[in-house]
Amino acid sequence: LVAYLRSLAARSRREKLGPLYVGDMGQPRGGPTPTGHRSHQNGLDVDLWYGPPAKPWTPGKTPAPPAPSVADLRTHKMLPAWGPRVARLIESAAQDPSVDRIFVNPAIKRALCQDQARRGPWLQKVRPWWGHQDHLHVRLRCPADNPDCNEAQPLPVGEGCDNLDWWFSEDARTTAVKRGPPGENAPTIP
Repeated sequence: LVAYLRSLAARSRREKLGPLYVGDMGQPRGGPTPTGHRSHQNGLDVDLWYGPPAKPWTPGKTPAPPAPSVADLRTHKMLPAWGPRVARLIESAAQDPSVDRIFVNPAIKRALCQDQARRGPWLQKVRPWWGHQDHLHVRLRCPADNPDCNEAQPLPVGEGCDNLDWWFSEDARTTAVKRGPPGENAPTIP
């Protein structure tokens, strides 16, 4: 996970995408994270902010301000923080062969799908999931030398742009309400 982040940070620096803002990381051999993310307990997951916080802060000295949102959870429209830099960051993160999948807000997936110039095989790894309007969640593949690691279900064939309508339907809104309060695995759709 650390090697992946170093590689992505180097690509980000070369492409002038700015620094990476790393949120919760999976522990080296799994285990609970300080914030309790259940999905980060296998050592292969990391949250990356789409950009810098709106307010300056000193890491380690003051609490981090909220990560900037790039999609509005109520309207599903892209916010001013969204742009080519964020789209390229997601693309770069997904192009690494060690990445199994990346979770983003459904509106972000839709925006990436609508950008015909940017589409490609990497887009298959980018999956819609509730929340994730302020960060992308990267999940790496199981290391080849770890027989105890269980691979996730294989991704469906294709870029995943053909079946996004459900995420913006009344059924999705109802499902979101049933899932409960906001969090890593819960929606915040009203």
